[in-house]
Amino acid sequence: MNLESLFCRPIQWECSPTDRYMFNAVVEGEEVSLRRNDFPAEPICTLLQNGEELDFEEFGEHWILPWQKGT
Repeated sequence: MNLESLFCRPIQWECSPTDRYMFNAVVEGEEVSLRRNDFPAEPICTLLQNGEELDFEEFGEHWILPWQKGT
């Protein structure tokens, strides 16, 4: 699974227990992470998987982020 394909998938992100700027999810048995960056000096977030990083400016359309739960 490549990083770009993750933007099209429904992913339920969970807060990292060790870092308030990180979120984790398991997709098809693989752990992926989402890091919030120092916006506007940096892109809004970075998606991390298997040592690869992809910066982006908009969240995946079907993602459920921790602050959206219950809405």
